[in-house]
Amino acid sequence: SFTNHYPHTFETNVSGKPAGAAVRYVEKVAEKMGVKVEWIGPLPYNRQYSMHKKGVIDGYSIEVKEEAYIADSYFTDKPFHSAESILVLKKTHPLNEVKNGNDIKGLTIGWVDDEYFSPFMEENKESVKFDYLVSENHWQLQLRKVCHGRIDAVYDLNQYTLPALAQAMGISDCIKVLKLPDKPIEIYVVFSKASPNGKTFAEKFNATQKTFEFYNEEYKQLIDSEVKKHPYKFK
Repeated sequence: SFTNHYPHTFETNVSGKPAGAAVRYVEKVAEKMGVKVEWIGPLPYNRQYSMHKKGVIDGYSIEVKEEAYIADSYFTDKPFHSAESILVLKKTHPLNEVKNGNDIKGLTIGWVDDEYFSPFMEENKESVKFDYLVSENHWQLQLRKVCHGRIDAVYDLNQYTLPALAQAMGISDCIKVLKLPDKPIEIYVVFSKASPNGKTFAEKFNATQKTFEFYNEEYKQLIDSEVKKHPYKFK
């Protein structure tokens, strides 16, 4: 299954078919395995995980290796890329590097989720002000707030989504991207322990995954290709 998480996994505007770098990676491995992926979605993450836990689906394409998920999932042996937490600021903002919590103290930062933060942001969240916004186009609205000087920054847990959306909005020249001093988070494909096929698919996926090189550089190439093929269209 897949969620709407541009440009990793998403539904294309034209055909309605799944697309994105993570989708293409899974399909690449599946082709070498001699099987075809039947995609279900896009699903809200909570529904996707519920179906995964019950074995209704065989697996999904993006997960972090945390204890809460290991009980229900066969994680692939190797991650296929690593995510880095970032801040997006207006290009003229005086902050040009984040080394520690003092660098972001007092900033107003756009974010969508008050429950999950990277370790660095969790440690420093009391020293900043969050501008929470939950809507279908929340990233678009928050990026515009940055460019209009209404908030200092937008926060995200991966380095690809916000720059890709800014490009689609035509405001790439307005922003800059700063990496946060977090350890990169490795991203895996997972298979359901409750699915009759989960263990078999996981073993075959692992065996196939070992036959070719694929990590951050190759994933970035897929990101660039998918963004070029499927520019984001805001609703």
